[in-house]
Amino acid sequence: MSVRLRFVSRLPARLAAAVLPFAWMPAPAASLSPAGLPEIQSRLAGLPLPPGSRRLSFGNAVRINGVPAVLQLFESAEPVDAVARALARQLPGKPEWAVLPGVLLLSWRDGGWHWVAQLSGQGAATRGALSALAERGAERAPQSAPWLPSGAQLLLELSSVLAHRQVVQQIYAHRLPPERLAPLVGEALRRNGWRALSPWPAGHGAGRWERAAERMVLHLTPLDRGSGLTVNRTAPLSGASGAGR
Repeated sequence: MSVRLRFVSRLPARLAAAVLPFAWMPAPAASLSPAGLPEIQSRLAGLPLPPGSRRLSFGNAVRINGVPAVLQLFESAEPVDAVARALARQLPGKPEWAVLPGVLLLSWRDGGWHWVAQLSGQGAATRGALSALAERGAERAPQSAPWLPSGAQLLLELSSVLAHRQVVQQIYAHRLPPERLAPLVGEALRRNGWRALSPWPAGHGAGRWERAAERMVLHLTPLDRGSGLTVNRTAPLSGASGAGR
């Protein structure tokens, strides 16, 4: 299992569900021209789901590690195994399967795109996400948060526009354990004008921060070696850039 998947599997359930489809994807080496988005959006919307499924909105202008992507959330009254079989029957070739605690993933490639279906049980029903990422073109590299201590490695960035705000989710790994990384992060945030809205933990845990109209939630998680840090930041569109300066 990759570093990204090991880290995501330890996150709180709601946060893990939001980023898991993208942690399963390879680090993108490509991007998509805007002209290609309508075609892939149409193909994603055309993937058959069991009768009675409900498609949900995630947001617009989605990017994964700076690469334009397409994401569709959905709910189905059918169980996970039935939804998975319905999808697999319609896919070109044979998809790869992965089973993590509470989650089933299908991954496949088609027409220069990497596709992922994430399925999780909600009682007897299913909640899922369908996502597609282009595999060729020119990538625009995401920016790491400038307040992070030296040595932080950006593993994943997911950005979108929702309700007229830029939403940026990032996952980092760092060699320092949470009890050593937490005070460095807290001090750097305060120097950059952020104010804590909740007590910042001395080790692993979560904290909420604000700066003017920006809001940010951080979550520190111990890894086998060092720490994992998730950043969830929202800002007005006019002032959004990366994970907060």
